[in-house]
Amino acid sequence: MFTSSGSKGNWSGMERPALFDAVLLDRDGTLIEDVPYNGDPEKVRPFPGVREALDRLRAAGVRLAVVTNQSGLARGYFTSEQMRAVHQRVEELLGPFDDWQICPHDDTDGCACRKPAPGMVHAAARTLGTSPGRCVMVGDIGRDMTAALAAGPDAHPDPDRRWIASVTAGVGMALLGLGAGAATALVLLSPPILVEAVAGLALLGALAGAVSAAVADPDAREAAVVTFVVTASGVSLLGVGGAFWGLVAGWLMLLLFRRRGAGHPADGDPPAGTDRPDGEAAESDRIAPAHAS
Repeated sequence: MFTSSGSKGNWSGMERPALFDAVLLDRDGTLIEDVPYNGDPEKVRPFPGVREALDRLRAAGVRLAVVTNQSGLARGYFTSEQMRAVHQRVEELLGPFDDWQICPHDDTDGCACRKPAPGMVHAAARTLGTSPGRCVMVGDIGRDMTAALAAGPDAHPDPDRRWIASVTAGVGMALLGLGAGAATALVLLSPPILVEAVAGLALLGALAGAVSAAVADPDAREAAVVTFVVTASGVSLLGVGGAFWGLVAGWLMLLLFRRRGAGHPADGDPPAGTDRPDGEAAESDRIAPAHAS
């Protein structure tokens, strides 16, 4: 594994970023366009907006490292001098990186650094003076994501046992898929009346909540009950369904009770124009105005 570092650091004398210390980035397909086995600096073409995003991270004090598989070295497609020239061009266009982690091996070499193995993620974190849990991995394919997961604190410390979690998750997903198919088949084979009954039962909770909320206001309780009864009756008039007529009936009840309430004085108040009992003064007569001396 090739390692090329810029300014190493442990943040002594610096303010440590709040969430993450470093961002680890794949090279091809993430920072620059993916040109297979590229050894020519002239073919380096960054994606739009990458330089601006990297500069914002640098300004925030976040360390940056490139973590890249370069099996073209093992296969003889380019030399290490050509690769360094490509990386120099990348930094000319995108700015300096604090570390470069490069795996020169092929898949058949069985190394610990080639992604999806987490070797380069661990190495970059050490070089930058932090831990993998304080790093963010950015890539464009599954190898990048798997390397990040394998380097995380939740990964099993023994690489030979990490397959258990993936197999367990796969079996669980397969069982859920089979169960979903069986449930769908059961619904399709069930008589329509049973499906309708189950759907109705599923709505009982929502219906009970709606009715409780509707009758909670004492001033509109009767109107709510009338609306519910008319709507639930399924009555149809002039080709219009019960929901409309339930609203009409509810509005009529509201208007009726409001007019009735306006025609009756409040409890304890005598009708207008009647005399009060002897010795009983009006409340306004017994209480002196606040500004009186």
